[in-house]
Amino acid sequence: DKQLYDLIRDGRILHDGDPVLREHIRNANQQVDKESSKLRIVKRSEDRKIDAAVALSMASSRALVLNIT
Repeated sequence: DKQLYDLIRDGRILHDGDPVLREHIRNANQQVDKESSKLRIVKRSEDRKIDAAVALSMASSRALVLNIT
């Protein structure tokens, strides 16, 4: 999830304005694990969906591993 944050921050990932992805990104917060310092995507509140944000994080990580960016 930190990798996705870095891609967004550095302007290395773009999207077409899809309303579902936009909503799910807006519904997401970050949580930093104190022991490992890992960043996680978490729901801003329990009634919000973040599935598309999590899927984007997983897909972007896989794309970088496969070097298809």
